[in-house]
Amino acid sequence: MHSVSPVPRARAFTLIELLTVIAIIGILAAILIPVVSAARNQAKAAQANNQMRQLAMGVMSYSVDYRVLPGPLTTGQNFDYNGPDYDTSQSGNSRQNSLLTYIHPYLNLAPPPNPQRFLQAKQFQTHAQRAWEEDPRAYSNGEPIYFTVNVSGIKPFGYSNDTPPTKPKPLNLVENPSTTEMIREADQKAKWVPTGSNAYGRCPPEPLHGNRRQVAYFDGHVRAFTLAESNR
Repeated sequence: MHSVSPVPRARAFTLIELLTVIAIIGILAAILIPVVSAARNQAKAAQANNQMRQLAMGVMSYSVDYRVLPGPLTTGQNFDYNGPDYDTSQSGNSRQNSLLTYIHPYLNLAPPPNPQRFLQAKQFQTHAQRAWEEDPRAYSNGEPIYFTVNVSGIKPFGYSNDTPPTKPKPLNLVENPSTTEMIREADQKAKWVPTGSNAYGRCPPEPLHGNRRQVAYFDGHVRAFTLAESNR
């Protein structure tokens, strides 16, 4: 008689082995999640830094060609702009207080096809800014504000809210250009956005680019500050 060979049993994981695997996965997740989050914040900051640098270079190039800084401007800025042929004596959607109205040719942005209308430079926005514009809260208090320009002291950009509007100044009148702020990222937690102002309700509630804000200076360089540093 032939003996019948026993059927081999399938080996199952023991409880200890399963718990060990779960513990290893938990440890890896605890290590990787902060790393991925930090990398995402760094990518946001790098994109924001590049955008701010382009804005600063646009301002510098304009001031070289026109011998004066762009303006007059309002404090809060977004990505709307008119073209050079906009006629303030006619009806239309005026964005004459917008920085991009003056410097958009230096950013390779096309002028509006209709001179009495405006365009939005969505292609120039960072991913975080585009995401905020799609949020239902973004336009609840008016058009969003992403930056503030320096209109204090000698009012280098001029100031359109003065009566009559203050005219922009030549760049060489700005004292200490390497330490004088030109453009700053804005949000409701930034100290330079007054709580009771119209601009406050139009700013994003949180910094859009992680835990850092970008600041451009009148010599063209850009610095990134932590939220605590920028609020000092």
